[in-house]
Parts: sequence; C-alpha cells; structure tokens
Amino acid sequence: MLRAIGEKILKILQFFAVFIFIIFEEVIWEGIAEPIYKKIRSLELLHKLEITLNKTHVYLVLFLFLLLFVGVEVAGFIAMVYFAQGFMILGTLLYLSKIPIAGFTFWVFRVSQDRFMEFRWFEYIYWKIVDFFDLIKESTIYKNILNQVVELKNAMKNIKNRYFSKNSLFFKNMKNLYLKVKVLWNKESSK
Repeated sequence: MLRAIGEKILKILQFFAVFIFIIFEEVIWEGIAEPIYKKIRSLELLHKLEITLNKTHVYLVLFLFLLLFVGVEVAGFIAMVYFAQGFMILGTLLYLSKIPIAGFTFWVFRVSQDRFMEFRWFEYIYWKIVDFFDLIKESTIYKNILNQVVELKNAMKNIKNRYFSKNSLFFKNMKNLYLKVKVLWNKESSK
C-alpha cells in the first residue's frame, strides 16, 4: 500500500514537472524567447560581438556565460517565489524582463558551444541535461500532455479562423454593428 501511494505521488510530481516543461517549451520558448533569440541573432552589432567573443579567452567567455546563466536562473526562481506568494504582477514583470537576457545568454552559448565543450565537466553536464530532457520527452505523460496542447492549439486556431478572420460571418456582423453604432453615435453627437 505504501508503495502504491509512493507511485501515485511520483506520478503527480512527474505530471507537474512535465506540464511545467511543456509550458516553458511551448509557450515561453516558442512564443516569446525564440523570436527574441532570432532577433538578437540577426542584429549586426552581435556579429561584431561574435568575432570579439571568438577572439576572447575561453575562460572569460565561459565566466560571462555562467554569470548570465546563473543570473537568469536566479531571476526565474525569484519570479516563481513571487508567484507563490501571490505577487503575480511582480513575478510576471521579473520573469518577462529576464527573457531578453536569457535570449542573449542562449546566443552566447550557441556562439561559444564548441569552445565550451572542450571542458570535460561542461560537456558532461551539458549531455546530462540533454539526456534528462530526452527522458522527459520520451515519457508517456509528456506525449499525452503534448497531444492535448496540440489539440488545444488547433482548437484555438479554428476559433480564431472561424470568428476573427476578416472573411468570417462573425467578423462581418461585428463590423456592420460597429458601423451602425457609429452612425447613431454621430447623429446623437451632432444634435
């Protein structure tokens, strides 16, 4: 019986961990951080900085990366604490403010990844993290939740296309209603 309770608790914890992972991957990374990362990567200034980073001693670049990485993670942890304490606006602001820094940190990592992998300890930690993410992505819970997220996204896309596209009947009716109200408003205000 104790084992069954332990397994249920483990399943619940696994569900929450996977759910949070999917939220970060689907919503925050794909919706916010990846576009910022792509914008950062396309900036001309960063091409010059990339050349400078490649010329800079690897220990200094690694120190910069680790400093940024730890700072971003600490900010995320503090934001989570604010959320848990009920300070939703403060937590949201802190979390959103760290996203551009995280995008830049990710860019520094991508630019210097080959050099960082020369450190055995860094390579070991990197591959352990990749293996952990692969383990999550291979789990049944992850696949089930991801399927539900995909279904939800498709349903939201269908609602958007059905009601909010310029050719939809709903949009046309709302536009006609707006024009009628506008005409009435103009008549009333001209009196």
